Order: sequence, then structure tokens, then C-alpha cells
Amino acid sequence: MTALFQLMSRDAEGVARINDTTRATLAAEAKLEAMGVSEPLVPGSHSGRLDERFAWRANVEALGTSRRTGSIDLPVSLYRVQVTVSWDQGAQRREISLEGLRLQ
Repeated sequence: MTALFQLMSRDAEGVARINDTTRATLAAEAKLEAMGVSEPLVPGSHSGRLDERFAWRANVEALGTSRRTGSIDLPVSLYRVQVTVSWDQGAQRREISLEGLRLQ
């Protein structure tokens, strides 16, 4: 009977870990999509909290600027954006990181 309870406890912990990882991944995707669209791309490190458990950190790096496209003068800047969402799960610190390129 004790073995059954231990197995059920591990299964519940596994489900909680999957739920937290899924939530963190969705939050990181949403933050990454917002960067350069609803939030300006400002080089440097930025951070905040999603709620009492989850925190985010974004690193924005300017990669370069192009001024000319053919015969048109069009200023376009390229940025590398990395978003990390972290949380505590029991005694362990977990995190999910996503990275993308953005034009502005």
C-alpha cells in the first residue's frame, strides 16, 4: 500500500512539473512575440514577474542596422531577443528559454 501511495505521489509531482513547464513555455512564447510588437526593442536586460511564482527576463541585443535596400533608404535594425521564464518547483529552480530575431 505504501508503494502505491509513493507511486501516486510521484505521478502527481510529474503532472505538476508538466503543467508548470507548459505554463512557463506559453508565457515565454507570449513575451517573445510581444517584443518589438507591443513592447519596444530596447537593447539590454529587462525583467519582471508574471505572478508570485513565475518571473521573466529578456535580453535584447542589437545585431546591426541596414540603411539601404536597393534604391530605397529604409532603416532596419536586427535584434536578437532571448526570453527566460523561471520558477521554483520544490527545492529546484527551473527555467525555460526561447530566442528569436526581430526586425525593427
